[in-house]
Parts: sequence; structure tokens; C-alpha cells
Amino acid sequence: MNTLVLHKETEGQANKLTLQKLRQMKSIEKIEVERKVQLIQLNYCLNLSGCFDLCRVACQEVKTK
Repeated sequence: MNTLVLHKETEGQANKLTLQKLRQMKSIEKIEVERKVQLIQLNYCLNLSGCFDLCRVACQEVKTK
């Protein structure tokens, strides 16, 4: 998954979307959805200067796996 593609598709709002919304994005393959969504959120989490709640949760979830 290219986070730039997701960023463009969501108009820069990927980090604010719920997991359910992210799962509906056409560029995410259904099979790898869970892991990809977590990695996308982690990527945003690490790259954003301000970390949103959803982002912080995703960071913790990915780090604990």
C-alpha cells in the first residue's frame, strides 16, 4: 500500500478516518486489510507532527504485535 495513494484518495484525511472507512478504500486489498490499515495508520502516526487519537491507538496496536 502506498500511503501517498491513500493520502490522495482520502484528501489527506486518512488518519482521521475510522478503520471501517479505511477498509472501504478501493486501493486497499481486502485480504491484507487489517495489517495494511495498521501500517498505514502507524506510518501517518510517525509522520504527522500532531498525533490524533485513532493514530495513537494504531501505533500502540502495531507496536504490541
